[in-house]
Amino acid sequence: MTQTLKTTERLGVVDALRGFALLAIVLLHNLEHYNLFLPLDYTLPAWLQTIDKYAWDTMFFLFAGKAYATFSLLFGFSFYIQFHNAEKRGTDFRGRFAWRMCLLFLFAQLHALFYNGDILLLYAVVGFALIPVCKLKDKTVFWIAAILLLQPYEWGRAIYAMINPEYVPSTGHFIPYFELAQEVTSNGSFFEVLRSNITDGQMYSNIWQVENTGPFSNRNALPGKMARRGCPMSSSIVCSWATGKPGGIAYGRIFLTP
Repeated sequence: MTQTLKTTERLGVVDALRGFALLAIVLLHNLEHYNLFLPLDYTLPAWLQTIDKYAWDTMFFLFAGKAYATFSLLFGFSFYIQFHNAEKRGTDFRGRFAWRMCLLFLFAQLHALFYNGDILLLYAVVGFALIPVCKLKDKTVFWIAAILLLQPYEWGRAIYAMINPEYVPSTGHFIPYFELAQEVTSNGSFFEVLRSNITDGQMYSNIWQVENTGPFSNRNALPGKMARRGCPMSSSIVCSWATGKPGGIAYGRIFLTP
């Protein structure tokens, strides 16, 4: 009875953390007007623009990195709990998890029809990375997580940029799709918006996520301006899975990401 109560309390904490993470993400999306960007600068007085800027910067500093990192961490933690419980019953959870990622992929398409900032598609795709590592030893998972957190690709680009001052990182691939999506959102019909969201919207959203939060971000490749940033989505999820194992490898991601 005591063990059951402790388990329930632990899962309650996990649900509470997930709720706080989702609430923070919703607040951030509110600031972004759910990608319905409006040219407000010329209609607002300077003092109100200043308040908006400080509100924006404060919200993103307090919640952005922590909310997304926590959500990714709990994604991996939930996988470990389900995998471990199935293992105790003598069943293999990997096939069911793969099926769930396929369902998540389909749900992401439905979600993207009405919001072109969908991230569930990326979760569904990268979630498959958990399947080949779920039976690895703790030490092996730790080193995989450590390597991903160190971001060798970004360090390589940073060093190359220092050696070659003329090097210009190739970024902004999402911009053409963003412009197409925004034009349709502003002037298209309802069905044109749905079609744009599932095509141009998905392309712009996912390319932006990879370029800005994944292994192709250029923020660490600028010589002399090594900006602080979070780890890629893939490393967040793999580290999150490790968190469910002894040692809590990725727990610090919640507190260390600005």
